[in-house]
Amino acid sequence: FVNKIKENIPEKIRIAIPIYSNSSKLHDEITRAEGSFKQAVVGIKNLIERNIDVEIRVVVMKKNYKDLEEIANFIAKEIPEIKIVNIMALEMTGNAFKRKEEIWIDFEEVSQFMYKACLTIIRSGIIVNLYNFPLCNIDKRLYSIARKSITDYKTKYKDECEGCLVKDECGGFFNSSINMKNIKVKPIK
Repeated sequence: FVNKIKENIPEKIRIAIPIYSNSSKLHDEITRAEGSFKQAVVGIKNLIERNIDVEIRVVVMKKNYKDLEEIANFIAKEIPEIKIVNIMALEMTGNAFKRKEEIWIDFEEVSQFMYKACLTIIRSGIIVNLYNFPLCNIDKRLYSIARKSITDYKTKYKDECEGCLVKDECGGFFNSSINMKNIKVKPIK
């Protein structure tokens, strides 16, 4: 299958594959597909072997946010050839919204775990980006890797964000996530 991809893939294409945990049990529980962890890891390695551009996406949710550093360690040790890891906040649509009580986690609870994970990835020589996190809810030392990644028509800001000095650089919130319970903002003045 990967050989067929290699034969037909256009130039400048990157394949993004999610890794939800360093544990096959939790990864498979999140995906609801037995064996998906093993498939994802083997698939990533097969793509890298054939010089196909791959990124790993770590989507942060209630079930995995405390394990971010362990996920980062797993990636650094088991897939050190990966060039880029993107840590992403959820877009609360579809099944994510239906299961919001089970998976939603407030940004400020994630911050300390995300910082340690990012350091682990950076120290192993892998590029890391943060997608879909408002700047006021991440450690200031990570601002340089936070990307304004939400499509313009999906981006919203809370009323309290008016007057924030970094609003133009901030990714804001998904319009589907802005009204999740008690998202706190701390406008930078």
